[in-house]
Amino acid sequence: MDNPPVASNQHPIKKEITSDTKIVVDNSSIPTVSASRKIEPSEVEKDSVDNGKSSEQSVSEDRWKPGRRKGFEGGIFLGPDVNTTGSLTSVHAGFTGGLLLRYHVNNRWYISSGAAYTKKVYGATPKEYNSPYPGNYVTIDADCDVIDVPLNLHYVFADRPAGRWNVSLGASTYFMLREKYEYYYPNYYKRTRVFSNQNQHWFSVINLSAGWEKNTKGRMNLGLQPYVKIPAGGVGEER
Repeated sequence: MDNPPVASNQHPIKKEITSDTKIVVDNSSIPTVSASRKIEPSEVEKDSVDNGKSSEQSVSEDRWKPGRRKGFEGGIFLGPDVNTTGSLTSVHAGFTGGLLLRYHVNNRWYISSGAAYTKKVYGATPKEYNSPYPGNYVTIDADCDVIDVPLNLHYVFADRPAGRWNVSLGASTYFMLREKYEYYYPNYYKRTRVFSNQNQHWFSVINLSAGWEKNTKGRMNLGLQPYVKIPAGGVGEER
């Protein structure tokens, strides 16, 4: 029996392995050798299952659509309230908590309001206060109990299966329940003034915030909403 003809390589074949080091093999002078390995059925099934899972996951994410949001919903919130003045001479942390009411116009826009009890503690310099006391005091410490009634407009710029991202702009009305001011003098002398229910500031504080809210299968959602409040004018008795 005649041996079958062996095909000769007319062109060099180069194989490159892409990594930190490249290996180039020129087999123009090497006889062609083919090798095969038996593929077990279990390997084929496993590869098919893996590809199926990844493709199903990709399709489900592409087809995911957020549920329709419209109407009212309520909630509660609680968190720290960090306060300072323009001089940044003293930074103190209080707390805030209250009730939240929202109205969804659609999936992108909603309005929020509510009422929060806020403990505001901060320090300031004499230049930042308009006080009838003599101006030779060194610092002022304030401890105020406030009812904060915000009115904010939110825009949802990203809605994903895991959660939603939003930004907001609005204003707050402050009802000053109790204001306590302590004046410190160079000789360590201290004077204290206290005011109760004497000041209300309508939409005098600008609210800026950005937040994330986790989507859940139930009726309850969890979220984080860091915020910044900027007084548009003087707030409190010693403004």
